[in-house]
Amino acid sequence: TTTIQEGRWREKWQVATRRTVLHREMMMVLPLRIVTTM
Repeated sequence: TTTIQEGRWREKWQVATRRTVLHREMMMVLPLRIVTTM
């Protein structure tokens, strides 16, 4: 059962890291877009 739990935890961790990376990219790109449009 430990292996199954570890796999689930790793999946959740990967999803969380992906979300944070996407959020960071959005925060970095949005200001640049706003500046270019203005």
